[in-house]
Amino acid sequence: MLSFDIAGKHVVITGGGGGIGGATAVEMADLGATVTVLDQDRDRAQSVVDKITTAGGTAHAAVLDLSDVDQVRSAFAALERPCDILVNTAGLIKYTSLLEQDEDSFDQLLAVNLRGTFFCLQEAAKQMTSGSGGAIVNLASTAAFVAARLPATAYAMTKAGVRQLTTAASTELAPQGVRVNAVAPATIETPFVKGTIDTPEQRAATAARSPIGRIGQPADVVGAIVFLASPLAGFITGHTLVIDGGRLGRAS
Repeated sequence: MLSFDIAGKHVVITGGGGGIGGATAVEMADLGATVTVLDQDRDRAQSVVDKITTAGGTAHAAVLDLSDVDQVRSAFAALERPCDILVNTAGLIKYTSLLEQDEDSFDQLLAVNLRGTFFCLQEAAKQMTSGSGGAIVNLASTAAFVAARLPATAYAMTKAGVRQLTTAASTELAPQGVRVNAVAPATIETPFVKGTIDTPEQRAATAARSPIGRIGQPADVVGAIVFLASPLAGFITGHTLVIDGGRLGRAS
């Protein structure tokens, strides 16, 4: 019988206190995994852990500023057991036009979305290749494929980088038993997109861009993440799965 079969695995989730990260942590724990929730906000991370432990699962919280590579290395060195599955959901977005983009916010986007994701992947891969392999799922975006509706060129650039990181890393790590995939959501209703779908007009316009006719929810992304991290996707690597309700395939 087919199953996700991640019971007993150690899942590390960056941005684990956020909307997608938190929902992924809870689902992974419900399936029997031990979860380490890494987040810049200690209270958010602990809130997710409390939800998991109250339901009878096993989880731990730790603070991690993804832009600090020393912190990344320390966080992975401090894990109670090696990482079997890494889910990189931590990210940063800034709605700034190309002509108004300043260096500081540009560097922040690079530090979190690209450098932080890369070095978390590196640290997890070191543990996986020293053991029995593993799976990594990165969070890209539909902005890696098409221009965003709102001005966010630098953000789109970083997410395109995550997409290519996924492809390149999968090729290098596959012989050592590590699969690397990504998910690329469109707008998902989380605090991450606060300010873009707050009004009825914004919500209606966002829903209308998808042939399915609604705004994506965290659960829409979590199912794909769990699938890609599980043995069900054992012959899938280097793939970026778009989760957009059909938006990219639409003619206009």
